[in-house]
Amino acid sequence: MRILIHVGPGKTGSSAIQQSLLRRAPELLRHGIYYPPHILDKNGVSSGNVDAVFSTDASGSLIFSHEKASGLLEQAKHKGANTLLLSSEAFIARFEPILAFFECVKVIFYLRNPMECAESLYNQSVKRHFNCSKITAPSEVSFSRLYKLRDTIKGKPGSALTVRLFGNQFFKGGSIVNDFLSVIAPELSPEASDKVVNPSYSFSALEFKRWFNLVPINVLHYQLDDFLQRYSKTTKKFSLYSIPQYEEFKTLTIAALAELFKNIQVESGEAFLQNVKQSEQAETFKQQLSEAQAIQLLETVNKYDKQLFVKLEQVVTSNAHPQLRESEVGKAFNYFSPKSSAIPRAWRLMFRNKRSVADRFNRLPDQSLSDEQIKGFRRRLKLTARLDNGLFLRELALFHEQIGNLEMAYYFMREARRYRPNGKLILSKLREFADQLYG
Repeated sequence: MRILIHVGPGKTGSSAIQQSLLRRAPELLRHGIYYPPHILDKNGVSSGNVDAVFSTDASGSLIFSHEKASGLLEQAKHKGANTLLLSSEAFIARFEPILAFFECVKVIFYLRNPMECAESLYNQSVKRHFNCSKITAPSEVSFSRLYKLRDTIKGKPGSALTVRLFGNQFFKGGSIVNDFLSVIAPELSPEASDKVVNPSYSFSALEFKRWFNLVPINVLHYQLDDFLQRYSKTTKKFSLYSIPQYEEFKTLTIAALAELFKNIQVESGEAFLQNVKQSEQAETFKQQLSEAQAIQLLETVNKYDKQLFVKLEQVVTSNAHPQLRESEVGKAFNYFSPKSSAIPRAWRLMFRNKRSVADRFNRLPDQSLSDEQIKGFRRRLKLTARLDNGLFLRELALFHEQIGNLEMAYYFMREARRYRPNGKLILSKLREFADQLYG
């Protein structure tokens, strides 16, 4: 059985490759190649076949599964295939057990200009991983994983490493998908065009998302990401590095690539190096969103997705997130008419003192509230004794729901249930919050 392992790495078109392989799986099988099925998210992004050969332990770490790998070989044989093809960017950090298990492995690695890769990885961290920090330039350029991969394969007879170059001028067939197909099965017909998978944000969208990453509410960010992807359809390339940062990074990159191509033979390596030397920085942007840019983006949100606008306004107007509220993004909401406010005036007045309590909880408490703590909060709010603790905690939970803090809302509603275990609204809201947070 021939084994093909595509290891990525990140930001080298793996999602486009995997989407194409899934779509063409029946055709691949007719050519003797078995590509196991896997899930794509709504954006067409996937972790590939990592779950086909790895299991997750109690701590969440990935552990290579000999049982799963053996099962894949049996499936491939049963389907009449002579080749098993696996693809996942997760493999680049976990290739040792894969190479130890399978015989005669061909590993496919795509090499991209590290300067492009670094900015793309940063943008992805803002898009999907709640990164709030500004970009920083690396102090070194290292290909340590590629060297380690080469050394591991050297000690495995019958196995080989294929390094492909990432870039339109280096792709066979003009695209990453066609280039990959030319490696695994040259007889396959090329694809007419590449579908863009996981498109980049515009600069304004990226900075807007970075500020809202201060409030990591998953439900809100799924909706925000979906909108910003559509908002950024005609994005032009841009760079967040300063000119001195870029030039220093370029010097490091050229030196590291020159050394790499001395040690690992790569087809068209010299042309790739010259291409990097001649590359020019895209239009640079200082990582700071102006109030005017924020207003322009918010006008688009308000026009095309009013529900999302309301949720964002709830978060910004909350005293629980002062850093966001005082940012240029937060100030941009002042441009809009008070009529657009998501929190009714009567509600804001009713809870004017509760905002100070909301500020008290800028993170989830580690344990249940004691009666003494609740008594202290009630005293600060000057609440009547007729409002029992269950109702007080329920209203506090509903307040946090209104300002967009679902995790805190869920916490207080759970606390309210201790005092009112059969409360219909409490039970209903607990199910609703749980579905939104963990469903």
